[in-house]
Amino acid sequence: MEVYQTTSLGLLVHLVLILVFSIRVILKKFPVGATLSWLLMLNLLPYVGIVLYLLFGERYLGMRYQKREKKLIKATQLHLDISAGLHHQQWQGFHPMSPQIATYELNSTGLAALAGNKVRFFNQASDTIQAMIKDIEAATDYCHLEFYIWHPGGLTLQVLQALISASQRGVKCKVLLDAVGSRQFFLTGYPTRLRQEGIDIVRASPIGITPWRLARYDLRYHRKCLVVDGKVAYMGSFNLIDPASFKQDQGVGQWIDVMARVTGPTVVTIDNIFRWYWNIESGQNLALTAQTG
Repeated sequence: MEVYQTTSLGLLVHLVLILVFSIRVILKKFPVGATLSWLLMLNLLPYVGIVLYLLFGERYLGMRYQKREKKLIKATQLHLDISAGLHHQQWQGFHPMSPQIATYELNSTGLAALAGNKVRFFNQASDTIQAMIKDIEAATDYCHLEFYIWHPGGLTLQVLQALISASQRGVKCKVLLDAVGSRQFFLTGYPTRLRQEGIDIVRASPIGITPWRLARYDLRYHRKCLVVDGKVAYMGSFNLIDPASFKQDQGVGQWIDVMARVTGPTVVTIDNIFRWYWNIESGQNLALTAQTG
């Protein structure tokens, strides 16, 4: 009798777990393919599926992030509404898919396609770094940097020195680096040196196990951008790495990354994205920049 009751209880728990997590997956409204994959996993390999879902199913980054994000939503929505009103509508001379891509971006993120920008592309690390240094040296108000990897060594040390020089002449410099991607940088004395020179530097999404510091290795800050005075922005695939000095003992070749130097209305959008995540990570209240026509 006891064996029967134990078996019945175990079966009930088994069914409840599958039902609860299946309903959770459906309510999250993932893309159809992802939803079907999770449901299949939960029914064929329920316990494996439950563990995987808890680890990777939802983008939960801890209570601290959720709390700060809620505070930012209202102010951000106002800026998104203003930006949407400036959405570019004239597509003559552009690629035929441009309107569809711009509309998709607006509907999915709230970020509008803005006309009137000038873009210059760099595909050599030395050219990219020297261009960024030149703009940092010309800064009069602020410099905002966000990178997945800042590898200490080679040409990137010139960026560090340019930031220090800018801070010494009164420019407000903020550096946001991913805690995992820039781990080697944080193990050096450079962060301390930057802070001693009055430069704010934050480790983005540090790994923790407590609910208020929980983070995931697979959800990282992969943006690479620099904004100077709200007038010039860099964005692309280039991390702050000198390919000539990065992992040379591991046979890593000198790959090619592309970085775009942007001037025009889009600079404000790039800067506001930085400010949003800076506020979440630092707990500060860096004001969003107004978007104008």
